[in-house]
Parts: sequence; C-alpha cells; structure tokens
Amino acid sequence: MSNVPVSSTRSLRCIIAEMILFEKAHSREDWKNHIVNYLTGAIREFYKGRLAEKNNLSPQDVEHWYKETRGLIDGALAAYDTSIKGGKNKQKAYKEARAEVILADAERRRNATRVILKDFKLEKLEHNITDEDTEAFWELANVLNA
Repeated sequence: MSNVPVSSTRSLRCIIAEMILFEKAHSREDWKNHIVNYLTGAIREFYKGRLAEKNNLSPQDVEHWYKETRGLIDGALAAYDTSIKGGKNKQKAYKEARAEVILADAERRRNATRVILKDFKLEKLEHNITDEDTEAFWELANVLNA
C-alpha cells in the first residue's frame, strides 16, 4: 500500500480510498489471464452452438450455447472494466489476450467438434467450423475492442 503516492492536500479518506482501489486492482498478467479465460470459454461455446446449428442438431442446445457465449462475453466485459495496477497498457494487454485466443483457434475448433460428436453420438459432422464462423465470433466479441 505504500506505493500509492500521497499528497498533503488530499484528505485521509481520499488517500484510504485510493489505497483500497490500488490493492483491488489486478496485476497486468492476472488481468490479461481473466480476459483470456472468458474469451476462450466464449469461443468454445460459440463453436459448439455454431456446429449444432450448421448440422441441424438440437435447437435447445444451440440456444443454450449461444446464451453461454453472451454470458462469457459479458464476463469479459466486466473483467475489462476492472483496473490494472499502474493503469497502463490496458488496450495492449487486451490485444495480447486476444492474440493468445486466436493462436489456439485450431484447438478450440477440434475441442468443440469432439464435444458435439460425443454429445450427439455422431461419427462425423457434415459441416465444420469455418473462418467465417470465427469472424462471426470476433464480430460478436468486438464490444471488447474499445
């Protein structure tokens, strides 16, 4: 808490409030990991929903997975609104988090495909995830790209 600059012209209440906020702020790496976790979950749920939709599987499951996607994106938004200690480079940290998720895209596609095949007891899907599906996800998640 001693890292918070103290000015003699500020009230003690103000100083204490700033100290509490500073301590609640996440380290840059922790903050970025929160964003990665939410985006990873969101894209996984989106891909499951998209696969089920494209392959004419359960509309209830499609709706469920899309609802989960929106909830996780909302979670990412809430995490985005939290503070980073030092308050610097938040946008850069977000871009790094997004890049991590994009790098693992092939793995997310395979994972979603495995889940759909297993859940619906299928051997093969007629339609797979395409780059257009990935673009659709990032358009949905674009609210984070402030």
